[in-house]
Amino acid sequence: MQFERVKGFFADIEKEGMTVAVGGKNPSGKGYFITPTIIDRPAEDSRLVLEEPFGKHMFGPCDLALN
Repeated sequence: MQFERVKGFFADIEKEGMTVAVGGKNPSGKGYFITPTIIDRPAEDSRLVLEEPFGKHMFGPCDLALN
């Protein structure tokens, strides 16, 4: 299921010490919704970058994205 795959990406983000600048939450704790997410500067060889998961996420320098 796609939701399990996306949760796996978030586990990788935590394990690899990446920074979630915005989002990455399921506010209600119910259902399959995760807020749109910005990951601050993930490594170019990270699974997140290489596999380009489907979903509402963005990665890059957050100083550019949030200004």
